[in-house]
Amino acid sequence: MEIQSNKLSVSNAFKLLKNAGYPKSYVEKLLPEWWDSALLKTSSGALQFALFAKQRLGLEVRFSDDGSLHIAEDPITVRFKHRKDTSSDELTVVKNLGKAAASIASHTVSNYAPLPESAFELRSYILEKTGNTAIDFERLLKICWDHGIPVLFLETLPKKAKRMTGMVVNHSGKPTILLGFRHNHQARQLFVLAHELGHLLLGHVGEESLLIDEDLDSEIDTLNSQIETTLDAEEEDADKFALQLLRGNHELSFDTIVGLEQPTELAVFAMQEGEKHGIDPGHIIASYAFESLDWPTANKAMNFFENSGDAISKIRQCYIDSANLENLSEESESYLLALQGF
Repeated sequence: MEIQSNKLSVSNAFKLLKNAGYPKSYVEKLLPEWWDSALLKTSSGALQFALFAKQRLGLEVRFSDDGSLHIAEDPITVRFKHRKDTSSDELTVVKNLGKAAASIASHTVSNYAPLPESAFELRSYILEKTGNTAIDFERLLKICWDHGIPVLFLETLPKKAKRMTGMVVNHSGKPTILLGFRHNHQARQLFVLAHELGHLLLGHVGEESLLIDEDLDSEIDTLNSQIETTLDAEEEDADKFALQLLRGNHELSFDTIVGLEQPTELAVFAMQEGEKHGIDPGHIIASYAFESLDWPTANKAMNFFENSGDAISKIRQCYIDSANLENLSEESESYLLALQGF
């Protein structure tokens, strides 16, 4: 079909994207360096712009018979877990970007090599494979990449876009996990990653589908009055999976440190309990904070552990170390870097 370029002016093209939640300033960050909006005056340029909208913004677009560009219905199955004061429409932008990133990231790994579906079996497998006594964030990241599951940090979003905590995308049988939780403590990101991995291994994400967790408030009691109930059972299962993966059979108890006065006490407790039961000390500290709501003490205790606060840089570094970047064009590689905030 010959595109009538006069129907797709520069202003109309960017207005369409702005109405979909992508302001021009944001779109221009993700366009290739060689792009010139003057190309929109040509049929080939209009088609190229539509391709960018699909590949980089995750939008399903189509041309009408008169050559004007429209956003079409998304065929992918999407499931949301969000607060009652958030509508699923508010997460559409992050959903689209996650879908676009996952589609490209799927080319950076070999085919998905299935992991054990049982949390206890997966825990044993990871500990045996890594030779470690506990599962920490860096090792869980590496296991995901080694088995064909890219893990990306979705940093660069339009200013008004809602941010998610975690997302799992299954693209043509190749899963990708995206993290968007802006917290640098590895222990906090560790639980989110384990939770999202739980969704995948428990079969909550079918082929050509996507699941978004807007918020994970607690490792002890994730569900509360502000969380929609449509996925309660799955969220409980994913929480249980994550806790079994990180703790094994051990039930954490903080009765012996009630009323502690110094963060050093919590750090020592976490080290001792972690060594005894094979649990990452940071996870123990984070669990204490969720249960006691004493985040100031917990945050100070975290600082006793080297590199505990560089989670986002760990995600990015694991991408650099693990992704088969030779499988990507320079444009696709630049896009994924930009989206991750490099």
